[in-house]
Amino acid sequence: MDEDQEERLDEILDDIDKDIEMPPYDNNSNKENFSRRYKEYRQEEAHSRERSSYEKLCYQMASILGLKGGESVKNKLNPAINLLGWEITPGMVLSASVGVFIIGFFSWISLLILNYSLASTLGISGGIIPLSLMLIIGIIPIATAVYTFYKQVYAAKIKVIESS
Repeated sequence: MDEDQEERLDEILDDIDKDIEMPPYDNNSNKENFSRRYKEYRQEEAHSRERSSYEKLCYQMASILGLKGGESVKNKLNPAINLLGWEITPGMVLSASVGVFIIGFFSWISLLILNYSLASTLGISGGIIPLSLMLIIGIIPIATAVYTFYKQVYAAKIKVIESS
């Protein structure tokens, strides 16, 4: 390659660099000129990027419990989390489900103690709420913990169904 060709090549590369550094228009100054449909799309995108209450729960419980998900938990939850685009980890989901279980279990224990203490105060044998119903209510903390753990899997399946 001779000197003239090298100079010409350098000039072409400099022109390309100038085009890359200085765009021909400014996107920020023309916001009023967007179509109504595009504005609605941008609002929907901004709304979808906001953290849901589930994500907030995961963040709060992860800051309290800080559990780490094992390999099987990661394999089970990562595809759904990635599909949904949520900014959570399998460890956060595990922390949320354990936290929901603990809160529900202690609420159930409190209800059980309150039931029998009120019954003994009123002189009723066996409690105000029957024991069989209390045992059925005791399933609720387990069910909510399982639902909290698998929520993103359900949401990902719904998203796949809606998109198809």
